[in-house]
Amino acid sequence: MLNRTLRQKLPSKATVLQQPGLRHLAHLFGDARLWSLNRRTVSRGLAIGLFWTFVPIPLQTIPAALTCLVIRGHLPIAALIVWISNPLTWFPLYGAAYLFGAWVLGQPIPDLSTVDLAWMKGQLVTLWLGCMILACLFSALGYLLGHALWQLRV
Repeated sequence: MLNRTLRQKLPSKATVLQQPGLRHLAHLFGDARLWSLNRRTVSRGLAIGLFWTFVPIPLQTIPAALTCLVIRGHLPIAALIVWISNPLTWFPLYGAAYLFGAWVLGQPIPDLSTVDLAWMKGQLVTLWLGCMILACLFSALGYLLGHALWQLRV
């Protein structure tokens, strides 16, 4: 049932690879394993997408797609999951990551009225630490959740 639903909702390999900007990459992304719906590829796609969601860089879909090439995750799922991180969700995602990083490092939480750009530049280590820990944690949880849901629903 889950397999059928995913097949209906996700774009096909041919549809995606015929897009004008992706035609020249078809030899890389044409591998059937990147588009195959099975427990392993879907779980890997979830893990990859969730990992890159928490990495505060622009164009997260590109490293997610490249990671799918390396570890054979489901490319459409990884690309869709990465879009959890968007301008509307940046503040909650990266705010939570910063707070988590501050908690891990034992740093005090600042008063928001005193926060300025100079202060933010000094907090990049805290933000990145929080992002990397949450990326690994959510990635692992996504992988396990993908396996569990697949066994329950397929």
